[in-house]
Amino acid sequence: MLAGVALANLAETAHSVDSSTMASPVLRIEPKYPVEAARNKQEGSIILQFDIDKDGSTDNIQVIESFPQQVFDKNSITALKQWTYKPRIQGGQAQRQTGLTVQLDYKMDNIDEGQSAMNSSIEKIKVQH
Repeated sequence: MLAGVALANLAETAHSVDSSTMASPVLRIEPKYPVEAARNKQEGSIILQFDIDKDGSTDNIQVIESFPQQVFDKNSITALKQWTYKPRIQGGQAQRQTGLTVQLDYKMDNIDEGQSAMNSSIEKIKVQH
């Protein structure tokens, strides 16, 4: 019913950070395709911005853009609230990361994995029905 999840493409800070110290996904709950949207064969996408707390939980989730508006918002936010990360470590201390983005693309059919934008810092995840 749902497609796989892409690896994290976390936004990097202006200074150089060793990639081994960046937050990495531990658990991702895939969003459910909304029943009404599936019935109507409706597709769309949503871009969410979020923070990763020192304990690896996500918070401060905000919808940056959604199309069509409010069709996929609730299910996307519900799923993202359940994601957990191994937090970024700097100087031996877990660090909060802010302003990360993820794009969830809701599609009814199988799509080509190579269709994502190559130069984007937004992580893209395909949710299929």
